[in-house]
Amino acid sequence: MGIIVISGNHPLKENISHLLQVGQPEIPVKGLKADFVGENGEERIGQEIEEVLKTYKNIDVLISCPANPVKEEFIRQDKNAWESIIDTCLTRMLFTCKAVLPGMMRQKFGRIINVISVKALLGESEEVVYCSALGGLVTMAKCVAKEVGRYNITMNNICYGLLNIDEREIKEGSSDYAIIKQLSLKRNCSYDDIVNTIRFLITAEAGYINGKSIILDGGVL
Repeated sequence: MGIIVISGNHPLKENISHLLQVGQPEIPVKGLKADFVGENGEERIGQEIEEVLKTYKNIDVLISCPANPVKEEFIRQDKNAWESIIDTCLTRMLFTCKAVLPGMMRQKFGRIINVISVKALLGESEEVVYCSALGGLVTMAKCVAKEVGRYNITMNNICYGLLNIDEREIKEGSSDYAIIKQLSLKRNCSYDDIVNTIRFLITAEAGYINGKSIILDGGVL
């Protein structure tokens, strides 16, 4: 089983790549470059996929985990900032998904997973473009699920809540403190929580879950 993890030079991508291989070093996990798609982006991504296939026979799993940009008021963001966010979060996944799907269709197996903030479903102030791009990934999963599900290919979203924060450093009265107080489990999401969900979704047993958003928020009630 070959796994590709794309998007974002941040701890989420690195931790997912590392944890997926813990106890299973025989499973190749390859990270693609996380640069701006820009001009000739589709061609360059296609070349990256071809290079991966020279080393690994198949690409069975594609995981996208776009980074969270710096907060900024929507009315103060310029067009260049928008394009960078949309490129990294949405356009890169569209191109990469298009590049890996033919191989998945030939082998009649594939698992595509977006690991994204629950903000994709709830929205967030000062993150208008970012949340809009994530919302595009949510809809993309539904569309891909309908289009290629007959080839035993699934695409789902893992939507995480407050992630990997040291709760000992959270100050009473802060927004993070208020969020954790709402959680039925009284703790934030960990990288292990995300990777355990990925491990389930890539199994044959999860083959009937398709086009869905799985929410890992600790039970906000």
